[in-house]
Amino acid sequence: MTAASTERDAILAALSRFINQRSGIEAENYFSRWNDRDGIAVFRSEQRAIARDGKEARILLDIVRDREWITEEDLKNAFLRSWSGRLEWDGKALSYCAGQYFPTEYRKAACAVLSRAIINAYQREGNSLDYIRKNFKRSGAYRWFN
Repeated sequence: MTAASTERDAILAALSRFINQRSGIEAENYFSRWNDRDGIAVFRSEQRAIARDGKEARILLDIVRDREWITEEDLKNAFLRSWSGRLEWDGKALSYCAGQYFPTEYRKAACAVLSRAIINAYQREGNSLDYIRKNFKRSGAYRWFN
């Protein structure tokens, strides 16, 4: 195993841990009483969006893992050019600076980085993104590959 593939593996392992961590969403930020139907509805909607983002992030992570030609350089460049650079790789670990509310955005940041790495690698290799788009429901493909 080369040093380059070791760093690629380290990046992917760090992204996997980042994506799979619990969101930390706090019900108190949405409602104070269990009879607050509107607050509960918004809270549950956010939970569903966080779960969807996690599912899409795992699909993107699997795509990158399965394609060795998506390199650590593709990933490093994607960190710099995605999500305002708030998800960073310092060569050893990930760090994330939340924009507004960590639970609702951290998996989106991972999706943005992974999709940017995929797009860059596919364009460099002259491949079409049609196969990748088929892995997502229409909304996911639109969000990450449009």
